[in-house]
Amino acid sequence: MKGTLPMFDFGKQLKNLRKTKGLTQEQTAELLNVSKQAVSRWENNITYPDVAFLPILASFYCVTVDFLLGADYEKNRLIQQQYFAKR
Repeated sequence: MKGTLPMFDFGKQLKNLRKTKGLTQEQTAELLNVSKQAVSRWENNITYPDVAFLPILASFYCVTVDFLLGADYEKNRLIQQQYFAKR
């Protein structure tokens, strides 16, 4: 559709954060006290962590929950400005 925003890839975000920390899926799973399969499913967008677990993940990766979920306030502000400039 014209004018739609690209879809955020949660799994890719998690994988990039894990790799930045230099961890394997097994190490990450052990540190977070979840299964390796859970980490794999999250990174492949098969399943997602429970919303209550997001603050734990954000803290683990030293990011905000907003960042973890792909919130880009600066980009959204620019999109809004462009929209209103056209009106």
